[in-house]
Amino acid sequence: MAAANKDKNGVQMLFPSKSGGNKYYLSDADNINGGKFITTDQNNAEKQTEGNLAFWRVLGKDVHYSDQSIGKTIRVNINAGGGLNGNQKNTWEDNPKYIWTNKDSKNAEFTYYIRCSGKISGHGIAANHVTCSSKFRGGIHTGQHNPQASCCELVLRVGEGNSSLNYNFEYNHPDYVNDGEGTNKLQANNDTEVGKWFGRKTIVWTNSDGKSVTARDYMDLDPYNANGKPKNNWKPLQEKVFRTISRGTEDGTKYNVPPLWGGMFTSRVDGFQTVDYAIVSLREIKKLI
Repeated sequence: MAAANKDKNGVQMLFPSKSGGNKYYLSDADNINGGKFITTDQNNAEKQTEGNLAFWRVLGKDVHYSDQSIGKTIRVNINAGGGLNGNQKNTWEDNPKYIWTNKDSKNAEFTYYIRCSGKISGHGIAANHVTCSSKFRGGIHTGQHNPQASCCELVLRVGEGNSSLNYNFEYNHPDYVNDGEGTNKLQANNDTEVGKWFGRKTIVWTNSDGKSVTARDYMDLDPYNANGKPKNNWKPLQEKVFRTISRGTEDGTKYNVPPLWGGMFTSRVDGFQTVDYAIVSLREIKKLI
């Protein structure tokens, strides 16, 4: 594989970079917890190493569900154009070009390597709420029926195979909507395992029709060589074309516009005590399709 096809961390770039486009690498940062380009949602985190591999161990934060069960959630938010330490400017209801700033990430390749450990057990909502989501083109996730979220997501469940592949619109938080069609299964399988590293790329672009957005997941289930460097065994896992959805949310809102705006990307993992993050990046790509 030619060096020109790899980024600064040795990760294969599946889509070419946009000339002059924004990019962000966690390896350049001293802190995963907060700043202009990256934040967690107040998750405690510590930088660690194993051999030559450096990573951040992020601790799950308690989530209290309606049935009194207690789960865990972790969010790592990235916007290569910055803006996460300021006020969110727009919501999806504003028919915006961007959510945070006019430099928001939009057509982008979002890469992260993770290891999920300490799966929640027991009963109730907490034990069932065990997901690994890539969210994109979004904003703040707080409140009830709050349009600041403005995002969509591709979903898998770690260790639970292809039947767990899914997606959602979440323009208003926390009103998830799914039309029941599922995603388009591609070449790879969701053979992720609890306690084992895997790489994930979620690549998002606006289609040439100007009325739809494609999100595609790639997986690398054998991610590192003996020196802790990427092996780049990327294979496509699932794909969804996001247009509009006419089903209403709990408060009657319909998500009747496609997610054409720019915003932040988020890796959200629920149901685990810790998630280790390594080699995280977000890079604007050329719009090819």
